[in-house]
Amino acid sequence: MVPMRFELKRKDTSISLRLPEELLDAVRINAKRVGIPYQRFIRLAIERAVKPS
Repeated sequence: MVPMRFELKRKDTSISLRLPEELLDAVRINAKRVGIPYQRFIRLAIERAVKPS
């Protein structure tokens, strides 16, 4: 059995973001390593960066 994590928060704003190809490749590799889609990986990184300490 593999644990699943579901996102229940509504996402109603979309953005467009230009990244260097090497950075996006690194994001995709790391997202695959942890087993989540790369867009969710980016969103989690942003959430961690703005989370109050």
